[in-house]
Amino acid sequence: MANYLDRLRQLDDIPVQRNVLRERNNPLEEYNNVDVFKRYRFEKDNVVHIFHTIKENKYHLMENRGLPIPPMLQLLATLRFYVTGTLESVQYDLYNISQSSVSRIVSKESGFIAAEANNYIRFPTPNNYHRIFKNILLLGPCLGL
Repeated sequence: MANYLDRLRQLDDIPVQRNVLRERNNPLEEYNNVDVFKRYRFEKDNVVHIFHTIKENKYHLMENRGLPIPPMLQLLATLRFYVTGTLESVQYDLYNISQSSVSRIVSKESGFIAAEANNYIRFPTPNNYHRIFKNILLLGPCLGL
């Protein structure tokens, strides 16, 4: 019994590793409108509009386990990926997020954005083809037209 109690005391002396909360800055607060546009190809107001448009789909799926990445940073990481086309520049350049996390984020956020596409993308109807084509011709000479 004494050995057991001695072992318990030894275990109490071992330091417990704690998760370290990373301070992740919000780039929309950190950068001005010009810098945000350079990095994401959207102005701050447009990023906030996109965020509010897709947040209804998003928040009920967010888990608070571990160290979750805030929803705004998930959107910004996805937009940064669209601009650069590489995961590495997203993970190292701005957020210090692992590549696997960035891959999951981009996949999930792209689905949220695509779900809203029908509200913003309109293709011309057959009745409007001729009017739209004439408007394009009024813009000036175009190759192949």
